[in-house]
Amino acid sequence: MGLDQYFYRTGQQYPDKELAYFRKVNFLNRAVESLIGREVENCERVTLTREQMEEICKRITKVLKNPERAESLLPTQERFFFGSMRYDEMYFNDLKHVRREFAQILDGNADATFDYAPDW
Repeated sequence: MGLDQYFYRTGQQYPDKELAYFRKVNFLNRAVESLIGREVENCERVTLTREQMEEICKRITKVLKNPERAESLLPTQERFFFGSMRYDEMYFNDLKHVRREFAQILDGNADATFDYAPDW
């Protein structure tokens, strides 16, 4: 049990396709919620624009350059099964992993929109 996070490519021109999977990347759910302005429910799919995905990447870059900004730019959240809330080595490794995956997603999907679907 735990937080499984899926990103899909969506849009009229594209078949629904899973692009990325993350496991217990705590900050990511809260980052998505901050961009859409509300909580994301379990098993709900929410649409993100390219700009919103890029904003997450920008925040990640800022935190990696200035780790003391982690709690303000990409905070973790306390929820059952969401994983560690610490700003430790695992948190910063998750930042790098998400940035790498998002770079690949954004590079190959210029006109797509994206769905985020958490499952806990």
